[in-house]
Amino acid sequence: ADLWSLGVILYELRVGKPPFFTNNIYKLIRMIVNDKVRWPKVIGPQMRSFLELLLVKDPTQRGSWTKVRNHPWIKEPSLSCRAAPRTQGNEAAQHRLMSAPPSSYWEDQEKNSLDPEYALSQRKSKQFHDQIIALLGGPLDTGTVIGALKTMGNLYRSTTRGGDGEPMIERNEEIRQSGEWIQAIFSLSDRCLNEVPTRQRHASSEDTKRQTGAAQVLAEGLKTCTVMVSTVFESHRDVGIPDSYAADFLPLAPKFLAFPEKLPSDGGEGLSDNPPLVRVRALEYADVLLKQAALDPPQSLSFFSQALKERLPLALTSLAASGREESSTVALNTLAKLVHPVGGQLRPSPMTLTHEEKRTKTINKMDGNMEKDGVGRTE
Repeated sequence: ADLWSLGVILYELRVGKPPFFTNNIYKLIRMIVNDKVRWPKVIGPQMRSFLELLLVKDPTQRGSWTKVRNHPWIKEPSLSCRAAPRTQGNEAAQHRLMSAPPSSYWEDQEKNSLDPEYALSQRKSKQFHDQIIALLGGPLDTGTVIGALKTMGNLYRSTTRGGDGEPMIERNEEIRQSGEWIQAIFSLSDRCLNEVPTRQRHASSEDTKRQTGAAQVLAEGLKTCTVMVSTVFESHRDVGIPDSYAADFLPLAPKFLAFPEKLPSDGGEGLSDNPPLVRVRALEYADVLLKQAALDPPQSLSFFSQALKERLPLALTSLAASGREESSTVALNTLAKLVHPVGGQLRPSPMTLTHEEKRTKTINKMDGNMEKDGVGRTE
């Protein structure tokens, strides 16, 4: 039990949440017994190897204290585990960050990020990149997190292409950075989803505030992800669907699409009349991914395969059949793209030819063979 607890604590310190988390104690027990541990990319190979010694469900198969003490992750910590050198520059930056209230800091960032030159410098800053990751993985402060998410969206809107029409960020760097931010957003989203019960009842003022804040963060996070991937796809049309864009979204997609239409109103009495935008934002993000996948379905087979595995079609069908005016039509259109991705501007491919195109291609091939043999074709 001590080794398991150590593994859970280290996992939460690195990821920002426990390996298994829910507000329902019975569901938590089932998760611990039956579910596999998910390994976000933020956990490096050596740390994962160490945690895999600890997070073993069968106590008889769990690592011993001797193995734990002698593991390379303990004996030879990587550079990423050591404290960063304290220099005058980064101490001054940290002082500025810590001395200003977080909300006002992100209000300034949100405004400044509209300037293309400033936005480009921030996107190229490793310190700013890591600061975003740390904030999204830390305690949930609704105002601060939403300010950071809006800043992230502005950074991408402002740095699509330069004056010469060329992308402002190199392709591989673009995918790496955006992928890490998107994974951090969906890791935060997973935590937020656990704050909101599926069936809404009367709630205390504190519960109402927490659930409303979680819904706002979910909607803003999905909106930011949509802006980011749309910008990347516009700048680099041949990237396909990077795993980091879909791997953490698809398992959560059914939960996004089943998000409650109404939350407890202020004061905990009754339900609010303002439906959260979580469903709509999730549909928008899925739509962007599906449009990109439709550009080259064969290249996107792994994306379609995972979408089926995570039951995205079933979730879309349920929402489309619900008759809810705003989201059902969008869900139906999104489902159509998933069921039949051959649409929009497709590259020519044998897999995407229509019946008439296949017929024409066959006739032309026959004509060519007949010409070689000196035989003419009659209609």
